[in-house]
Amino acid sequence: LEELGVGYVDLMLLHWPAVMDSKSEGNAARRLAAWKVLEDMYERGQARAIGVSNFSEHHLEQLMKDGARILPMVNQIEASVYKQWDDIKAYCESRGISLMAYSPLGLGKESLLTDPVVKSIAETKGVAPSQVALRYLIQKGYAVLPMSSSEERLRLNLDLFGFELSEEEMKRLEPLAKSKDEGIGLPSPYDMS
Repeated sequence: LEELGVGYVDLMLLHWPAVMDSKSEGNAARRLAAWKVLEDMYERGQARAIGVSNFSEHHLEQLMKDGARILPMVNQIEASVYKQWDDIKAYCESRGISLMAYSPLGLGKESLLTDPVVKSIAETKGVAPSQVALRYLIQKGYAVLPMSSSEERLRLNLDLFGFELSEEEMKRLEPLAKSKDEGIGLPSPYDMS
């Protein structure tokens, strides 16, 4: 915090539940030790909220069972029109853990911004395909974190509340995640113990 020149951070995340693709038996103990540091930061007012990233429901359950005092407030997971983790989402929602989507515009082999369904809805709404993709996640209950260095795209990424996707439009987008299941190439949370 000193190096950042601030007295607190708004959100501190424990980034991965384990070393990439690790099945080590020591992962749970390392997770808990790291989480206790975040709990301490939260209790001292150095972080207004604490959370995790890329945790499956198993990781969250085990963290609490092993002695975490504070339930993670956020689980940041990769999510887009093309990538959904329905079981993780349902688990988090049932426990009041907020969901935050990273890479909400995807970076896989196929661009969701040129997807015919996304483009068709964007044309109907008079908005950019990126706005449809982000609005979809917002309506599904995610906070979104799009990245951009373009001032125009930043403006578009923030202009998401002047329209809403209809139930029919949401239903048209839903099957894309199941048919594409395409993310940015990171390991699945389910592949780590």
